[in-house]
Amino acid sequence: MIVKFFKAPKSGNGKGSVYYLLDKRVKENTSRLLYGSKREVLELIDNIDSKYKTTVGCLSFEEKNIDEKAKHQIMREFERQLLPGLEKEKNYKILWVEHTDKNRLELNFVIPRIELETGRHLSPYYYKSHQKAMDNWRELTNLHFGFSQPNDPQKEKSKEHTKIRKSNEIHNKLEQEILENIYDDKIKNRDDLIDFVNSKPNFKVTRTGKEYISIKEIIPNKTTKARRYKGVLYNERFRDIGTIRTELDRKKSDIATFNGRSTEEIQQRIRRLQNDTREYRKFRARQLQESIGKLSNDTKQDRTNHQGEHQGRDRHEIKRTNTDQERDIGRDREQAHSMADNRDLHLDRNNYGYVHRIQLPTLESKKTEKEGNDTRRNRKREYELRKRAIANARTRQRKLVQAERESFIRDTIIKSEHQELSTKLRNWSRTRTEQHFAGLRDLIKSVCETVSSTVHSAISAFGHYTTRITNNIRAEQKKQQQRNREQPETQSVRRMKRP
Repeated sequence: MIVKFFKAPKSGNGKGSVYYLLDKRVKENTSRLLYGSKREVLELIDNIDSKYKTTVGCLSFEEKNIDEKAKHQIMREFERQLLPGLEKEKNYKILWVEHTDKNRLELNFVIPRIELETGRHLSPYYYKSHQKAMDNWRELTNLHFGFSQPNDPQKEKSKEHTKIRKSNEIHNKLEQEILENIYDDKIKNRDDLIDFVNSKPNFKVTRTGKEYISIKEIIPNKTTKARRYKGVLYNERFRDIGTIRTELDRKKSDIATFNGRSTEEIQQRIRRLQNDTREYRKFRARQLQESIGKLSNDTKQDRTNHQGEHQGRDRHEIKRTNTDQERDIGRDREQAHSMADNRDLHLDRNNYGYVHRIQLPTLESKKTEKEGNDTRRNRKREYELRKRAIANARTRQRKLVQAERESFIRDTIIKSEHQELSTKLRNWSRTRTEQHFAGLRDLIKSVCETVSSTVHSAISAFGHYTTRITNNIRAEQKKQQQRNREQPETQSVRRMKRP
């Protein structure tokens, strides 16, 4: 099992991690909510004004799954290690989501960075300050439950892997070529190895360290990330072939030592880790209490005086005694006497105070004053919280009113633009219609004139034709009458000529 904290996004509202953890994989039964409320966490993130709103990470196991009871026990112990002295649901919220889609178990967590009682910013984890303590807890948990250890020498890899399968295959081929050249005695040390990689057109050594070298694949018009190669071949101790043999023997010895630890050695290691974890939690609890404003001035002074106790020295709680308090009162008394001498006041030296004007504080009065200061501090804190809540509510209301105003203005502009466009469209349509009908009117007029002239010509021709026909008929009638008058005379002559 390993502990991973993810980098906080530089932009966004902080909700992306919650939506990512509870995405479509929930329907595929590879994502499951173990603890917390998605709705409450999202609402809490909405009310955080700081740039970084959440702390996100996961506990990644090599095992495919573990016992349900063990999961919840590990989750509780992790919260005690990360936020000691704070109570869940009272001081902080957390969301636990289980993932099994990568053929291994992952317990993912999201913590909104706000303390619920005071409303102050909460920072659960700083890498440089808390990494060692988190590594100790990881090792202790792995030893207790028997999980695989990430520091096992057998698990050491020669290079980093990514999710890009094709890129992994290319780097695997490169490593295979390096091994073949070593077997052929073409590469005799690390310098030869670096020259061999740089001679490849598609690869370049970008960085060298004591125990590694970084090799980058060169692809035209594409940005690629360098891979870190570690192990015997890439160590600066690789000066000849004999060095490889020595390093391999050393690695075998480390594996044998790691696997050959006795039960007593493991128990001693567990006890030491438990002590370190216990002392770290005490120190971290005081640190968290101070950061959220729940420590008194005396406790803060104790933490300042003994802040290095958690780093290997004997650690114990130190509280201020009555002698220390009386020494402070004595110092106050001397200051009061000097003030009285300057102001010509009469003092009663045996009563530790002024006779007429000022009464020096006793132990009980100082204790009462301290309680009063705590009460005033709590009232001030409550007032600040209410003031902040009112300011946030007013800000949200102002944003809402601004959004409504912008929406109204936008709708008004759109409406006016629509009206203007409609007017232009009507004018254009009227103009086009008038132009169209004007052309049509001219066409009809010309057609009518043409038809009228044609009909007039036809009528005139028809009249002339009718007149001619009438004249011809009349001429024929006259001829017929003439024939009729002549015909009887012919018949009578014919009768007379008959015998």
